[in-house]
Amino acid sequence: MAHPPRIDFYYRLLRIFYLRSRICRRHLHQLLDGQNPGSYILDAGCGEGQFLIPAVRQYPGLSFTGMDQLKQHIDFLQNLIRTENLQNIKLIKGNIETQVISPVPVDLIYIISVLQYTQHPEQLIRRFHAIQPPGGKLMIYTPVAPSYSFSFARKIKKKYSHYDSAQPYFHPLDEEDLFRWIGTAGYSVLEERYYYSRWAAFSHETIQTLIILFTHWPVIFKIIPLVILLLFSPIFVSLQVIDEFFKPKRGNGLLLILQKKK
Repeated sequence: MAHPPRIDFYYRLLRIFYLRSRICRRHLHQLLDGQNPGSYILDAGCGEGQFLIPAVRQYPGLSFTGMDQLKQHIDFLQNLIRTENLQNIKLIKGNIETQVISPVPVDLIYIISVLQYTQHPEQLIRRFHAIQPPGGKLMIYTPVAPSYSFSFARKIKKKYSHYDSAQPYFHPLDEEDLFRWIGTAGYSVLEERYYYSRWAAFSHETIQTLIILFTHWPVIFKIIPLVILLLFSPIFVSLQVIDEFFKPKRGNGLLLILQKKK
C-alpha cells in the first residue's frame, strides 16, 4: 500500500489465481465498450481499485467514481491517482447503503463481491435504481448460497479468522431473494451466468484454505501451505479456466447484467 505502482502486480496476480477477477473484468469491459463518451460509471465498494483503476486508464472518455468506506483504500487510491495523474476519476469515502452516492444519473454501476457484506442488500439495489436513468445498467457479481461445499474448507474457516468472518454483515445471498429484489426494484435481467461449479469451487476453496493456513500458522510451518500452493497452482488455475468456458446451471458465484426498465 505504500508503493502504488506495485499495485499492477497485485491486480495481475488476482486475475491468475481467481476466476472471479478474470470474468468480472471481461464482462465489465464489454459494458464499458458500449457506453457513450461522458457517461458516469460507479464502482460501488471499489476496495483497492482492482477493477476501477484499469478501467479508468483504458476509458479516459468516461467519468468514474469509486466509493468505499475504508479510509486506507481511499487514501491509497488518492495517492495512486496523483502518481499517475488520472483525470477522469473521483473518490468518495462512505457507506454505499447510507451516504449520498451521486448527484447526477449514473449510467453504469458495478458491485463486485460486495453485496454479500451489506446490511440491507434489497434496499441497496433500490438505491441504485433511484440514481440511474432509464436504460441504465447494473452489474452484480456475488457469491450465492453454496451449491458446492467442502468439509475441509468449512473446518479451517471455523477454526481460524478470515476475511468473511471479520465482516459484520456477511451472508451468502439466496438466489430466489436476489431475483425477487431485482424485479421489485424495476430491473430486467439481460444476462445471468453461474460460475464456480464443482471443480472450480474446489480449486477456489483450496486456495483460500491454503492462504488462511499460511496466514495463521507459526513461521516454521508456513512453508507447508506455501509449497503446496506453488506446486499445485497450475492445476488449481486450470480447473477454474475450464469453468470459464462452460455455462454451468448452478455454481457458488452468480454474475448478473441488469437494465433499468424504460
